[in-house]
Amino acid sequence: MSVENKFYSVEILDSKRNVTYYRQYDAMTIEEAKQKAKVEFVDGTITSVFLLKNDEETQ
Repeated sequence: MSVENKFYSVEILDSKRNVTYYRQYDAMTIEEAKQKAKVEFVDGTITSVFLLKNDEETQ
């Protein structure tokens, strides 16, 4: 049985630009998704992280 990555939706607030970004990351854990967001948005603040539902399960 193989371990598969999951998709996480991360909301990042950039208070300097007064903008909220939403990104999806392919990661093994929620912490890995947060780390990927921090690399992309160094000055941003992560405000929420959600695990996205796997569409393959519904087909």
